[in-house]
Amino acid sequence: MLLAFALYVLAGPVAWAMAVVGLFAAFHGYAHALEAPAAGAGTYILGFLMATALLQAVGLALGWGVRRAVGDLGVRALGGVVLAAGAVVLITN
Repeated sequence: MLLAFALYVLAGPVAWAMAVVGLFAAFHGYAHALEAPAAGAGTYILGFLMATALLQAVGLALGWGVRRAVGDLGVRALGGVVLAAGAVVLITN
């Protein structure tokens, strides 16, 4: 906690947000690791890592392409579309 506070004071809100996201990501990854089957856990976790890397790459490429084509407003609109899609998935499941 002291490190997170130091990041906030020294680098501002962006570093604080990154620390919080990293903390939640670690717990989220741990939760998925607990779901891994006893037989083939390595393959299961490797699949999760590969899928995560692919999703990150696609998201970065899409955001970069939209920013170049439309600008920051387009990136914000794209974020709204992702938010809406997530809400639909949450509501329908």
